Amino acid sequence: FCISTYFKTYATQISEYKSQIEDIKDSKKETEENLKEITAEKNSIKQQVEDLNSSIITVQSELSDLEDNIGVLDESIKLKEQDLETKQTLLDERLSAVYMQNGNTYLEALFSGGFLNFISNYDMIKQIAEYDNKLIDEVKQTKQTLVSEKNELEESKKQVKEKEAELKKQKAEREEKVKSLTEEEQAAQAIIEQKDAEIAKMNAAVKKATEEAERKAREEAAKKAREEAAKKAAEEAAKKQNDKNNTNSANNKNNNTNNNTNSNTN
Repeated sequence: FCISTYFKTYATQISEYKSQIEDIKDSKKETEENLKEITAEKNSIKQQVEDLNSSIITVQSELSDLEDNIGVLDESIKLKEQDLETKQTLLDERLSAVYMQNGNTYLEALFSGGFLNFISNYDMIKQIAEYDNKLIDEVKQTKQTLVSEKNELEESKKQVKEKEAELKKQKAEREEKVKSLTEEEQAAQAIIEQKDAEIAKMNAAVKKATEEAERKAREEAAKKAREEAAKKAAEEAAKKQNDKNNTNSANNKNNNTNNNTNSNTN
């Protein structure tokens, strides 16, 4: 009865331990699957961060080129402004020289030398003015073209900088997500390690319970063997004593018979 009770108690305990181990293993497996998903998502986002880094480098290169081009245009515009200023000054000086030639006024210069000279002087002054004005207009047009090109580059620069800002924002968001997923990874890994420790602990408990059950069984078997040996020894001793008692009784009976025989003979 005792051995059966012991085995039943330990068998129940071991069964409960093993059931708990299976539950822990199931929970661990679920956590491992979750960890795989987290790691896959993290790796995907890390790749996105690398792609964004490449895009940012490309955009920054575009910005550098635009700034270089804008710098070149600024220098060209500056030179055209200087050219324009120089040509305007030369025109003013030339006209002034013609107008005030030999101390005469513009009208005096025109009418000096008669009507034929008037026409000649007028044509000369007109040609000088037209030529210089043409040069000035060309410089102005070139400057305006350069200014328009610069404005276009400035607008492109603005758009590229906005693109850069958006890329950096996306990169920062994804880096934050990677950080969050890394924390989730670490938490999941910690849970898995905890489950491993729980499984190891439960396996140790199963081993201990099994060893304890085996020890109890051995003790009970030894005890039973001792009890049976003692019982057998007692039975054998009782039998010997009984046999001895029977022998003594028979001897006494024989002695009494002999004594009676002898008494009758006398």
